[in-house]
Amino acid sequence: ERKGVILTVDTRSRVDLPLEIGGVAESVTVTENVGVLQVESPEISTTITQDQVQNLPLVQLGRVRVAAAFVYLTAGVHGNVNINGADNLAASNQIRVHGSRTFQHEFWVDGLPAGQMGQIGNFNESAPPVEAMREFKLQTSQLPAEFGHSAQAVTTFALKSGTNQFHGSAFEYFRNDKLDARSWFAAARAITRQNEFGATIGGPLLIPKLYNGKDRTFFFFSWTSSRRRGLDNFSRVQIPSPLNVQGDFSQWRNAAGNQIPIFDPASTRSNPAGGFLRDVFPGNQIPANRIDPVSAKIAALYPAPNAAGTLNLAAFIGEKQLDPDLFSSRIDHAFHQNHKVFYSFNSTNVPRFRVDNPLPDPLTSGIIQKISSKLHRLGYDSILRPNLLNSLILGVNRFRNPVRSNPAGLPA
Repeated sequence: ERKGVILTVDTRSRVDLPLEIGGVAESVTVTENVGVLQVESPEISTTITQDQVQNLPLVQLGRVRVAAAFVYLTAGVHGNVNINGADNLAASNQIRVHGSRTFQHEFWVDGLPAGQMGQIGNFNESAPPVEAMREFKLQTSQLPAEFGHSAQAVTTFALKSGTNQFHGSAFEYFRNDKLDARSWFAAARAITRQNEFGATIGGPLLIPKLYNGKDRTFFFFSWTSSRRRGLDNFSRVQIPSPLNVQGDFSQWRNAAGNQIPIFDPASTRSNPAGGFLRDVFPGNQIPANRIDPVSAKIAALYPAPNAAGTLNLAAFIGEKQLDPDLFSSRIDHAFHQNHKVFYSFNSTNVPRFRVDNPLPDPLTSGIIQKISSKLHRLGYDSILRPNLLNSLILGVNRFRNPVRSNPAGLPA
C-alpha cells in the first residue's frame, strides 16, 4: 500500500510498489515525504490546485474574474495584467512565457482547446467561471506530443465534478467608488459600480421515485454574473454652433482675425487664366432655400456647445454598461469502475454597450457588442488493461462577436 500519492490534472506519475515478506504483522506508514520526482516526462509545468484557486487573491481580467490570471504565478510568465477591470477581455493575449510572443499561449478545457480560432491566446471571452475550476496546469517547456501544434505554452483546465454529497455556495464581490479614495490629481472620484455574484451546486443526480445516482451519476453547476456601470474617459468633440446649423458662418475667423469665406459651389466656372472661380456667399451666410432638407434635419440634431472657448466644443464622459453571464455544467456517469463518461457545457455571454461621443441618438457612435461563446465536451474513459487507459473526447467550440451601431437609423 502506498499512501500520499497525489495526481494533478494532466500529470503522469510513476509509483513503485515494493513486495513485502508475507506474515509480517508490522507496517510503517509515511505521512510526510519529499515531492515525487517527475521521471515520466521532461515537461516543465506548474499546477494550481483548487485550494489555491479559492484562497489566493484573483486579479480581474476584463469585466469578470477569470482564472487565467493565475498563470502569472508561474516563473517566466509576464505580460499586461488588467487590474482595473477595464472592458477589454483580451488581456490573456498579452501573456508571454519565457520571452515568447503574444498569441502563442493556448488554453484547454476538459481535454480540448478552447481559444478562439485565429487568436489562439484569447481565452477570457470563452473561459468558464472561476468557481467551476477544479485545478489547472501551465506547461511552459518540453510539451508532450498532443500539444505539438502549440507554439510555446499550454494551460490545461479541469472542471469540477459532483460527489455523493450535495454541496453548494453563493457569493458576491462588489466595487463602489464610495469606498475608493480620490486620486491625487483628480478633482473627484471616478464613478464605478460593479457587482459580481453567483452560485454553485453539485452532488449525485437524484430524480425522486425514478433514479438515484449515488455512486454512479453526479452533476455540478456554476453560474457567475457581473453588473457594471461606469463612465468612460473625458473627451471633447468639435460640433457646429447654433449659427452654423442655420447656415450662418459670418463669425468664422482665422488666427489673424480675418473672415474665412464660404464659397457657393453652384457658382463654379472656368477661369480664363486657368483653374476655376467661385463666388462667396453674401455675408458668408448660406440661404435657407439652398440647404438640403435632409442635411437640415441632421444638423438640427446637434447639441449646443457646452465647453468654454471659441472652438464650439462639446465635452462629455461616455457611459459603459457591462453585464456578462457565465454558466458551466458537468455530468459524470460511471457504467463500471473501469468505464466512465462525462459531458460538460460552458456558456459565456458578454453584452457590451458603450457611448463614444456626446451627440444624441442617432448621431452617437456608440456600439452594441454581444459576445457569446459555447464549449461542449463529451468524454469516455476506459481502463482496458491495468497498464492501458483509453480516453476519447469530442468537443465543439462556437464563438460569436457581432457588433452594431446604436441606434441603427435616422428618423424620417
